[in-house]
Amino acid sequence: MKKSRSRGIAETYIHIKYDYNLKKKTHEEIKYYLEANSQKWAIKYFKQQVDITITIEEGSLKAWIIVGGLLYQGIAGYGSFRAGIDFMVKDAKSFSNYAIEQFYQHEHIPQTDIIRNERRLGIPGKIQRLLKKSDKLNMNQNNRNNLVEELKEELLEILDLLDNENDKDLLLQNVPDEIRWA
Repeated sequence: MKKSRSRGIAETYIHIKYDYNLKKKTHEEIKYYLEANSQKWAIKYFKQQVDITITIEEGSLKAWIIVGGLLYQGIAGYGSFRAGIDFMVKDAKSFSNYAIEQFYQHEHIPQTDIIRNERRLGIPGKIQRLLKKSDKLNMNQNNRNNLVEELKEELLEILDLLDNENDKDLLLQNVPDEIRWA
């Protein structure tokens, strides 16, 4: 299972070597543990009710924890849209670090069994990158048209990932006018 277009505000990926003869736990038991705990871990970091999706892949153990939430709720407590996005990105990193640490401790995973883990920043990370690129519009007159087109495409992709109209409106209100409409 390949994950490429996260619709969440954070995503954690864990891939470990997993020997069933030694561990004696099924994928379902591991999924249950992650489902039972990820919600409370996410609320600690995102301070809103979130939806958790856990996906476990057979073979060696691959797990995805996807945190779904609302941008406007996550940003509401901060002074500006950009500050809110920056804090949501920071919270996504912190959540993933914590979830990975808790999982490894609970399952007694030795360092040698860890194949890979990732802390993905979800939609807030995409928005943060879009905003940083849009700052270059004033600095880069030579390639301005190309940059505007690239930013329009990224904006459309992000809007496609957002399910909530309030989140879409909030994003559109906070991007430069020249990239707002493709």
